[in-house]
Amino acid sequence: MKISKRFPQLFLVLSFVVFSTEARGQAAGINQTGHSGMFNGNSYTGGSYDPYTANATRTVTDITSAGGGGAYPLQWARTMNSRTISDTANGFGAGGGWSHNYDWAILPSEDFTTKDAGAPGAYFVQFPDGRFFSFSFASTDPYFRGPPGVKERFQPLNLTTKLAYLILPDGGKVEFAATNSYQVVGSNPIEYSSHWNYQATALIDPYGLRTEFSYVSGKLDRITEPAKRWLEISYDGNRISRVDAGHGVSIITQ
Repeated sequence: MKISKRFPQLFLVLSFVVFSTEARGQAAGINQTGHSGMFNGNSYTGGSYDPYTANATRTVTDITSAGGGGAYPLQWARTMNSRTISDTANGFGAGGGWSHNYDWAILPSEDFTTKDAGAPGAYFVQFPDGRFFSFSFASTDPYFRGPPGVKERFQPLNLTTKLAYLILPDGGKVEFAATNSYQVVGSNPIEYSSHWNYQATALIDPYGLRTEFSYVSGKLDRITEPAKRWLEISYDGNRISRVDAGHGVSIITQ
């Protein structure tokens, strides 16, 4: 009888241990802003650390150009996000989870249609701090919305101008230019595979002042702020090897 009386207590203890283990394992998966996002009360000792999801970030500012115009300073900063896999396209190689502060991107989208492509129904946006969010139609809002906890909004693609905008919480925005291509993949009826590709072209502050992005062979080459100060990026193959700061034709900092 003594042994049988202990079984319920043992069952409760084991159930608690199993439930607690599962809850800890699922913590990263139920973060509303995604695995690489930040939603909870973070610790900012030595960077930023979310004790619930174990997501850690650290930002290092390498260059700040003084005397610029607009609300956003001209800076070169790198951010490490422990839950982001580095994209070789951002110039930092495949490891470490690093990205730079102008590394705004929208992932290419594909649609199958029986006519020329319309605007996409969703946009998967990469942020410079390593986060990724999907923005989609919201019936109560002219802007597309991300998941709960994400303050940014998305102004969908205008098929006339081929421009789309990520609206930032302070009223600024990131401008993206889109290009479209398609090919016939089926017949009877004719079906097209339509591809949208995007490139960030400007960071616009809340007052409308533009920091322009220019590219060479698809790689970000120069960032120019409203007072014509600039950052210029050099590459060794696909990796960033050097960043120079200057004004006009003069190089100020390397």
